[in-house]
Amino acid sequence: MSVIKIESLTKYYKRLKVLEGVSFSLEEGQILSLIGPNGSGKTTLTKIISGFSKADSGEIKIFGRSIDEFKKIKNKIGLVPQENNLDQDINVLENLIIHSELCGLNTKIAKERSLNLLQKFGLDKYQHEDIRNLSGGTKRKIMLLRALLTNPKLLILDEPTIGLDPAIRRQFWNIVIELKSQNVSTIFTTHYMEEASFLADKIAFINNGKLILNGKPQDLIKNMLENFVFEMKEKISIDGYKSYIYEDKTFIFTSNKESLISNLKLKKIDPSAIRETTLDDLFLYLTGERL
Repeated sequence: MSVIKIESLTKYYKRLKVLEGVSFSLEEGQILSLIGPNGSGKTTLTKIISGFSKADSGEIKIFGRSIDEFKKIKNKIGLVPQENNLDQDINVLENLIIHSELCGLNTKIAKERSLNLLQKFGLDKYQHEDIRNLSGGTKRKIMLLRALLTNPKLLILDEPTIGLDPAIRRQFWNIVIELKSQNVSTIFTTHYMEEASFLADKIAFINNGKLILNGKPQDLIKNMLENFVFEMKEKISIDGYKSYIYEDKTFIFTSNKESLISNLKLKKIDPSAIRETTLDDLFLYLTGERL
């Protein structure tokens, strides 16, 4: 079943077109990563899906309902925004209970769910701690936990692990994977290709408001580029190979390492590195920009 189906979505801010003709779908239990540089339209897209902004044209269906019926589906959606919007002046448990009540839960159920989630994720020791006293990583985990209070079937995470150390980032990954086993679908934006490669069933590259590529991580590389990339410390050009130049370095793709080595020797060029092609290479090849 399609949890999300988006067709020809377009959005303007005043006269600036920030999303143009975006189309994709997300199935039950799938994880989709939205990847793109700052200003590409990722956050705008998540705001539209989560009901905080409206598209100017196009069609959005979530759980088979039009986005115009958002009130009927909002409690099936959990959102972790990029900005920390926890109430800094009250403690963790109070934050969670108040949010639950705003979502329509009565106080008794709100408290039960909050305490259960805090215990499940090993955060119960912070329940009476004021938000302002918590570390950045703990605040992000509390925000994720808050998004789970209504038992959502769709989770939307906007840069959920930005600025976190690797250990806490891994904890986030494990939570998302556990939710996937419960058929919870997830959309997350990220600047970390490693994160997208590890978590995502599908990746959508967004650049300048357009969806430029969409599919399974390894299929995207396989269908667009060769298996190996040669790095050169200078700008060069060799006919018959896909390549890109970034920061005065040349990156050439090939499926036949020996053949390219021979061609480079004729030009008296030694590669500085030979490695497997990555999603970073694909994004740079398509856009000329690094995340």
